Amino acid sequence: MVGTVKTGSWGHSVGGTIGTKTRLNAGGTRTPGCNMARSGFGAGNIDVVDILALIAIPLFSGVEFDVWTLAVDVFGGHDFSDALFTVGATDISIAFIGTLLAIGVLAVNGTVTRDDYEQEEWAMIAGALALPALYVFVPAVESVIAGYDMVAFGAWVVISGVSVYVSTRA
Repeated sequence: MVGTVKTGSWGHSVGGTIGTKTRLNAGGTRTPGCNMARSGFGAGNIDVVDILALIAIPLFSGVEFDVWTLAVDVFGGHDFSDALFTVGATDISIAFIGTLLAIGVLAVNGTVTRDDYEQEEWAMIAGALALPALYVFVPAVESVIAGYDMVAFGAWVVISGVSVYVSTRA
């Protein structure tokens, strides 16, 4: 049985540090040192940086795939899917840059190694996380995703799901 037992409370501490936790592993022995920033999902704890990336990836990829819109009306207004600049015939938007930055943060912060995943999992991860770049730079991918609402929604769900999978597994 895996569980977490809190050794202190927010107001005072039993073990010397406010918010320190003790994890119970499968054998029932206690492993101290699980702090509040990394409490979570068993084998793959999520820290604050991962949480920020997990918020940004679905938000920005959803805007990029036109699942929804996000705009700011103050300071002259700006839609996050509008082009900041153009490279050749490709429009680069805040949503695209935000998606790539969040994916990069998730990959770097997770320090994922080759031994962490099976070959099929690597293919799933690489395909899903490459999808935003393929959408922007490959017109055929953009036509398929932009042409069908359910494909755009499915692509968004896959990217979001793989991001959570990577974050909790790393």
